[in-house]
Amino acid sequence: MAIMLKATVNYSTFLDDVNDYLENDASEAWRRIFRPLIRLLLIDHGRRLSAEFGLTFNVQMLQVRDWLNKYMLVFAQEIVTTTRDAIATVISQGITQGWSIDTMAGRIGDFFDSWMKANPGGIDWSWYAERTPQYRLEMIARTETIRASNAGATELYQQWGVRQHEWLSTDDDRTRRRSDGDEFEHYLDWPAGPNGERVDVGTPFTGTGEPMMFPGDPNGSAANSIQCRCTTIPVIEGQDATS
Repeated sequence: MAIMLKATVNYSTFLDDVNDYLENDASEAWRRIFRPLIRLLLIDHGRRLSAEFGLTFNVQMLQVRDWLNKYMLVFAQEIVTTTRDAIATVISQGITQGWSIDTMAGRIGDFFDSWMKANPGGIDWSWYAERTPQYRLEMIARTETIRASNAGATELYQQWGVRQHEWLSTDDDRTRRRSDGDEFEHYLDWPAGPNGERVDVGTPFTGTGEPMMFPGDPNGSAANSIQCRCTTIPVIEGQDATS
């Protein structure tokens, strides 16, 4: 009887339902969670930039324009893609090994738990070691807040009339470097790397090894943007931007 019930499970239909949720509801759920955080982060970053470089900041600069709404529309696309790929991997494993419905549900539930917790506790970690995706909640928060901060700063530079901005790398041993086997370079000074590279606002930086409008640009490769801690600073005439 159990074999007969197992044989009637249509995992393709189940995966279609999962994909339908991810495509229609999941992104909006992530946006609802992060939008207030990103909005406050941008306001704080704008105030710090204005104080540091003598520029005028008005909260409405990021509110009355539709920039934030446009940014939030593309927000979380990588998260949803990673989730979809991970669930597909679990389902494929279940079909191959002939899991029951309860086993399949448990594996998927554990997978989500593993993303939400830094220490997944009683989960069979050996099974997940090669399957856990790059994003856990902490990683998502770190990546997306830095990304939004840099994207918002670029928008502010345009509104302030700043002509150029400069890439500023984080100077520590966690910064990406090809000498450590990383695919992209974030540590070295321009032109060997991006640190100190100056471009016109609206023109991509190239020092990392691929075009990036700002550090953490979601259009860049995941290996070039996830957990990036670099930033940009405006180039103001008569000021040393790096001082």
